[in-house]
Amino acid sequence: MPQGDADDVEDSSISGSLHALRRQLVAVQQQFETHEHRKARREWVTIAGIFITAAFALGQGIVFCLQLAEMKSAAVQTNKAIEMSNRIASAAVRANELAEEANRPWIGATGRADASPPPTDGKPFEATLYIINAGKSPAYVTAFKASARTFASFPDDPPYALSPGEPATPSHSIVEPGQVIVAPFAVGAMDEPTITAIKAGIVGHYIYGEVTYEDIATKQAHVTHICYIYRPDFGIYANCTKYNDAN
Repeated sequence: MPQGDADDVEDSSISGSLHALRRQLVAVQQQFETHEHRKARREWVTIAGIFITAAFALGQGIVFCLQLAEMKSAAVQTNKAIEMSNRIASAAVRANELAEEANRPWIGATGRADASPPPTDGKPFEATLYIINAGKSPAYVTAFKASARTFASFPDDPPYALSPGEPATPSHSIVEPGQVIVAPFAVGAMDEPTITAIKAGIVGHYIYGEVTYEDIATKQAHVTHICYIYRPDFGIYANCTKYNDAN
């Protein structure tokens, strides 16, 4: 083969190799660019996913806060409604109690106690207590105790003793509104030293009593205490400063 033709063939072979190498480089570059593009796209997708997730979480948080505020508001309103219902119920109960109190029987003292003859005469005498139903409904009296004694100071829980001829089991009676019950009982004569002490104000002579009764309508039991002290300067019995109470 002539030398010129051999050179041409060699040049052609080199050129073909260069073109092939160039194509390979271009292909590698395209593959690299495609890989980088995919990588960048994945990164953007990842970032976008993060932002979307964060936005969704923020939205969920806002919705939760709104729901929580609504629940708290509803709870406050519910508590207010319950409180108001309790107040209404309490007011209704109190109104019923007041109505029962207004219509119940009330056994109390009339403000009068008698002794005949006067206890300082040194003779046996008859003491009398008076009670009245000042309420609006009948009372069922289950016990009415009365006594007359001398004390230096009236006790908190005074003693009671049966008068001569008084039965051990008290009689029961119904007392209508406005009705007065009279309870007379016999008292023995006091000795001279006791009479002198009463007149000097060293001791006091008392007529006192206890009434136990029930409200006929409700069967509720009640107790009334009555107490009077003798005033020798006026010859009358006056209300004691204690043991005059009722429930």
